[in-house]
Amino acid sequence: MTRRVLSHRLLDTNSRRFGRLGREVEARIKKFLVAGLTPTHFLDHSTPRCGTAGLKMRVTIEHREQPSGLLGNHKDCYIDCSVEFSEEERAIIKARDLYNESFTIRNSTPQVTKSRLLGSGLLRIIGRIMWIVGILRGLYEGFGHIPTNYGGPLFFLGIALEIWAFIRQRGEDKRIENPEQEISIKQLLSNPGFTVHTMNAAVSKVFEDEIRENLTGIKNLIKNSAQLQAKQTFEL
Repeated sequence: MTRRVLSHRLLDTNSRRFGRLGREVEARIKKFLVAGLTPTHFLDHSTPRCGTAGLKMRVTIEHREQPSGLLGNHKDCYIDCSVEFSEEERAIIKARDLYNESFTIRNSTPQVTKSRLLGSGLLRIIGRIMWIVGILRGLYEGFGHIPTNYGGPLFFLGIALEIWAFIRQRGEDKRIENPEQEISIKQLLSNPGFTVHTMNAAVSKVFEDEIRENLTGIKNLIKNSAQLQAKQTFEL
């Protein structure tokens, strides 16, 4: 009679004798039997094994809506995700230097519309006209001895408006050039939260599945990096 058959008989006997506790032990030992192990391996504390009980990554995902548009008549959907690593996972990340491992996901800000691009360009033009007119008005007031002071405020307001519009345009250009964001393990350790923008609730479900898939990949990477593979000798 083989060792595996004896093992299964031992499990049946324990299940009948100890009731619920026996069934729980049976369920646990069967996991080892599937892997080709026996109760002897299970009870042998000298057998080296990788402890993964503490590798519990905690993920929180929340969906929300936020009004958008000039009049607030549109709504954008966002997915807020928070990732917390356990102490064991942090130790593996540090030991194996996994900080730069990452995945890409949709950006956290809405897509840039044509009207927004047009508005930024128009604001820059208005700002430039304002500070040029401010200079001319200042010269006129100075040389004409006009007791008003419209040139100075107009000049500085124009400069401020053009700078603000320029910064806004730069952000829009970066959003167009980089439609996705990169989330690294190093970033999650320092700031565990990240946000993904979506168009509507239906699309949010699709991106939630993508987030789950990416985080599962990170989880498996950390788990498989816990121990180095043992030395092997084989012939091909």
